[in-house]
Amino acid sequence: MAKTGQQTKERQHLVVSLSPQSDGWTEGPTVMDMLGSGFRWVRKQVREWRKELYRLRDRLNLQGDPENIPITKELMERVNRIRQEEGKKPLELPGERWNFNMKYALMDNGKFKVGWGQNLESAKRFVSGKSICFFWRRGGQIVGLYGCAELGKYRADDGFEGNIRAPVEFCVKFDEPLPTDLIVGKMGFRYIDDDKARELIEKAISEQCAPKEKLWRVYEAVWRKEGNEPEFGSKVLRYFAAKGFHFTPAQVAAFYAALKTKGFVILSGLSGTGKTKLAQLFAELLCPCSKCHKSKEE
Repeated sequence: MAKTGQQTKERQHLVVSLSPQSDGWTEGPTVMDMLGSGFRWVRKQVREWRKELYRLRDRLNLQGDPENIPITKELMERVNRIRQEEGKKPLELPGERWNFNMKYALMDNGKFKVGWGQNLESAKRFVSGKSICFFWRRGGQIVGLYGCAELGKYRADDGFEGNIRAPVEFCVKFDEPLPTDLIVGKMGFRYIDDDKARELIEKAISEQCAPKEKLWRVYEAVWRKEGNEPEFGSKVLRYFAAKGFHFTPAQVAAFYAALKTKGFVILSGLSGTGKTKLAQLFAELLCPCSKCHKSKEE
């Protein structure tokens, strides 16, 4: 169905491609591998590696051209031991997967994570602070996301520069990649609408690509003001409290995720822990029919 002019103005989300170089990297990329990266900051960081490998070539007993020698964990440790003796900071291995390395590229004392995506400066229909960036790699897989992401130019506390940032709590690296039929072309990103973004997160929850609690925190933050779905941090918990029952946000989010992604849900646990009441309260809140709101006397 063709979209109307109004529909095209609705919020869009991004699926961002990781560079081809990162897809092929295992432990031990070479300087030449990284110099071919589509990411400016990777090329900038690896130039220092090239300089050090040439400088320490004899001490490290490197055989062959230093630019074509795999930088393995062992080689990194040897280089950094020498640098430590010289009173220099250790070198880290640059790579696009730093988008999910939560030790680096942080802003505002760890409140935001700074990352990089290709050609994001040209993304016009993305609503900064309210949309999601999904990270895609060749082979048709989503490997993680930034929720409530912003686009721009950002400098992290450690000097790293990127063009995307998001609250640390909404940055999720998938433990298992999520297969998708989406294709990202040479531009480096593509748009998807709200329905497709919801579908991706719900599928990731169903297939346990990452901890449900993390994914539902993103889901709630992005869509909590829209539609008739319960707001986990407010409406649902307030309703339960008014009825005299108290569940944690994580318990409620996990149960709701199961309801949305599976046709049949079985709750297991000790007697008296609220399994039956949790399901009953959800039915009362979400279903307006009189059957779900019968009193004990009825």
